[in-house]
Amino acid sequence: MSIAWFLAGVFVGGFFGFLTACLCQAAGRQEGDVEEDF
Repeated sequence: MSIAWFLAGVFVGGFFGFLTACLCQAAGRQEGDVEEDF
């Protein structure tokens, strides 16, 4: 059961990490100071 909780935590953590990265990138583009292109 702990393995299921671990996988769920990794999935949620990765999802929120990806979402935060997208929001930060969008905010950076709105301010007009994009330092590196992906």
